[in-house]
Amino acid sequence: VAQYHVGYLHFEAGRVPEAIEALHKANAGRADYPRAKLAEARAHMANGDSASAGQLFEGLTALESPEWQARGWQGLALIQWTAGQAEAAEASLVKSLGMDDRSDSARGALMLLARISLERKTWSTVEPMLEELIRKRPREAEAHFWLGRMALRGKRPGVTRCACCLGGRLETIRGAGAYPRANVKLVGTHA
Repeated sequence: VAQYHVGYLHFEAGRVPEAIEALHKANAGRADYPRAKLAEARAHMANGDSASAGQLFEGLTALESPEWQARGWQGLALIQWTAGQAEAAEASLVKSLGMDDRSDSARGALMLLARISLERKTWSTVEPMLEELIRKRPREAEAHFWLGRMALRGKRPGVTRCACCLGGRLETIRGAGAYPRANVKLVGTHA
């Protein structure tokens, strides 16, 4: 566990090669410590080595804990998406959400899935997941943002446009009328 902390501190300080070395030692010494495996995978990603990161993320998907399996699928999805394999990334994120839909990492997976599905124009399955998240957490700004983008992209009648980016901050705005979800106009760099 000490090697994990040393590696984590190296990573936080921007010393990625040293972080990888320490985290690799941590994983060799204690293969059942998923935090070290995830940290080493992230360090490899930061170093541009997606092949090594992919192997570590694969290892996480084989663990017993659904939360760590989900994180493994999320990491694989990120690698796949960056490599231009959006369909595979979407499938990995769906697997991830099937295992863990309550943690903060699941929220991150859902937001990445929203982004990928919007690019691929396949958001019909993601939209209900975002709506469910908003039902549970009404002030979830990023979910409102993605629902607004989907509404604008889908050119739904009745969607009014309101500014949701004020001073560089994402603000939630609940609309009324035919489409009561996040009615959003993209302003500035978000367009």
